[in-house]
Amino acid sequence: MDSIKEILLSFGGATVVIGLLSSFLAKLISTRVAQEQNAVILSELENLKHKLSTAQTSYGQQIEHIVSYYDVYYKHYRRCQEVAGQDVISHPENGALDTKEAYEKKLDKFAEEWEKLEPRIRLVLPEDAFLLHIESIHAFNDFTRILKSLPSNHSELKGPLIEQFVVVDQVKEKLERSLRHYLRTDVLQSN
Repeated sequence: MDSIKEILLSFGGATVVIGLLSSFLAKLISTRVAQEQNAVILSELENLKHKLSTAQTSYGQQIEHIVSYYDVYYKHYRRCQEVAGQDVISHPENGALDTKEAYEKKLDKFAEEWEKLEPRIRLVLPEDAFLLHIESIHAFNDFTRILKSLPSNHSELKGPLIEQFVVVDQVKEKLERSLRHYLRTDVLQSN
């Protein structure tokens, strides 16, 4: 019986030692696996941080180009609105100003500004806004073509011009919605 006790005790002691060693090895392996996973996650986070930093810089530059583009776009839109709405503007210092004549004088300057901006805009505008940009070019060109065909100061003949301005206005509204969505200012305005 004593020999059986000794055998069981030797197994029991070995079992405890084996159990402790197994527990130690399991903790060691799990720690090593956790460290490896942590290193992979940290590496992925660094890559993501770099991508976000690059995107933020790029977005900041895009905003500058888009705002410059919209500034030129909106000035031309207002000129179209002015011509479609009235024949003559009275200035206290300059007297009466024919809106058609004023529009035509500023058309070359608009074309120059537009040509400077367009190469960048073609690259930075999101696809839906770019398609609206193309549509607006056609709308502005049609407006100018109709205006040039009209004699000055003949508001009764402005029907087609006013109809075309409605098209210009609709394109502008769609473009503004698209740009707000892209720039996320629609979210900021609703809060």
